[in-house]
Amino acid sequence: MVQHIRKALPASYLAITGTSPTGPLTTTTDDYGCAIRGQQPGAIAGPPKRQTSWGELISYALRQPVLATALGLRYELTVVLDPSTLGEGGWIFIEIPASDSWAAAAVP
Repeated sequence: MVQHIRKALPASYLAITGTSPTGPLTTTTDDYGCAIRGQQPGAIAGPPKRQTSWGELISYALRQPVLATALGLRYELTVVLDPSTLGEGGWIFIEIPASDSWAAAAVP
């Protein structure tokens, strides 16, 4: 059972801070590598499954803008805003009227 998860601090961080890891929760990448290499590999249960769920397919498609658009999963719109309205940041809430064809398409 794992009692602690240790964070390996990269060499660039150690160079900037000029210190070495302190405490039980940090280590160097060398120590981390030794811990990984010191473990025995587990048994291989066989090849990975060759099934893909719909959720996996859709999540892949959504990360590919051209594919997502072609599948009808992604749309673009332009909203004209007065720049002074959000000069200090804020939130934009857009509501589609029920009479709009897009709203009708969104109802399950």
